[in-house]
Amino acid sequence: MISFFRAYDPIRIIAIFIVLLFIRIPFLFLETNIPNLQIDLMNVGARLANGFMMYRDTWDTLEPFAAGFYWLVNLCFGKSFLVTQLLSILIIYFQSIYISIIFNLDNVYDDRTMVPSYIYILLASSFVDFFYVSPLMLGITFLLPVFHWMFINLKITTKEELFYLSGIFIGIASLFQFYLSVFIIWLLIYLMVFIKPNFRVYFLVIIGFFFPYLIVYLYFFMAGIENPLERYLQIFNTGSVKESMMTLRSLIIIGLPSLTIFLIGVFYTLSNTRYINFQYNVIKIMMLYFIITIAILFYLPNPQPSSWLITIPAIAYFGGNFFHYIKYFWFSEFPMLMISLLLIMICYGSIHPSINKYLRINTSYLLAKKEERYKYLEHKKILLLGANRAPYIYADPCTPYINWKFSKSLFQSKRDYEKISEI
Repeated sequence: MISFFRAYDPIRIIAIFIVLLFIRIPFLFLETNIPNLQIDLMNVGARLANGFMMYRDTWDTLEPFAAGFYWLVNLCFGKSFLVTQLLSILIIYFQSIYISIIFNLDNVYDDRTMVPSYIYILLASSFVDFFYVSPLMLGITFLLPVFHWMFINLKITTKEELFYLSGIFIGIASLFQFYLSVFIIWLLIYLMVFIKPNFRVYFLVIIGFFFPYLIVYLYFFMAGIENPLERYLQIFNTGSVKESMMTLRSLIIIGLPSLTIFLIGVFYTLSNTRYINFQYNVIKIMMLYFIITIAILFYLPNPQPSSWLITIPAIAYFGGNFFHYIKYFWFSEFPMLMISLLLIMICYGSIHPSINKYLRINTSYLLAKKEERYKYLEHKKILLLGANRAPYIYADPCTPYINWKFSKSLFQSKRDYEKISEI
């Protein structure tokens, strides 16, 4: 399988899509539980589609661009979880092809290859919650062009406008998933270590980063929300309570294929000395990216399997370096076949009780179970007091409080007159 993707041509690009469909399509026909996060996201979109304003009539920490995406989905298709699954397929396919185009266009490897795309779609289908569109998935889409602009400036005379664009795109990515804003530090370290520009370039990067924030601030201000930034930070403080969605053991099992490919790729990459200076710099950039992603994963208040998505660009790079050049069956084809089968077994086995009893992946806090007893709530509006989001699979929220994580801090504060007044 992996040897087929060692070439780079339109046939391989189509083949990547076929493999992705082969992995994802069976899931569309299964009656599976739905991630709690996806229910919350769709509820935000449903409320916004009904004419309510984010951060004023809808209390949730969802970033503004991500809220806009789910508003658009609900406006066009209604509250359809199937639509977000189909959109996830298209987004992951685009990301996987785009990252290979970047690596090949910028000559990151000595040969042209589609191996990174194969690794990307494989790891981006590691678990159930990867199969839905998440804010992180949307944000990474805008982070990928930054790799290309970084690589370009390693090879040619510095183009200042590319750094300005890099700052803008990192700012846009962070407005889908706030924690992606940390990558502005990644860009600044890159400038200090590899480019050593004048002060004006740093200023352009910072201005570019805050420019999307300024646009969003002006939009909410003109919509009549007084102090929109203060309002968002207030909601962020309320909702940033640590919530354990899965046990550490379950997260490690799900991330095991990714870590295996990464470690194999890094060991092979660092043990070779045949790279030119540009390629050595690329290795440093991708390693720094991976270190920052691990720091983000440890800092996330609600880590879940789909959070691994942030590491995939780096893993696809290092894994591609190994699986493209090592052509012995027992060291390349066979390990990738085993990793692929393990990944599919973990993904589909975790939702099949007879297999999951051996894996022991606890999804009770991550997924909401579809129950027939809640079906009568379809197309109705409710206030849900409790952590079980299953009724929201069918119903929409009738208050600004989307989930119990926010609600309980307000409803349980009987002596806090300001919060009672807010209710």
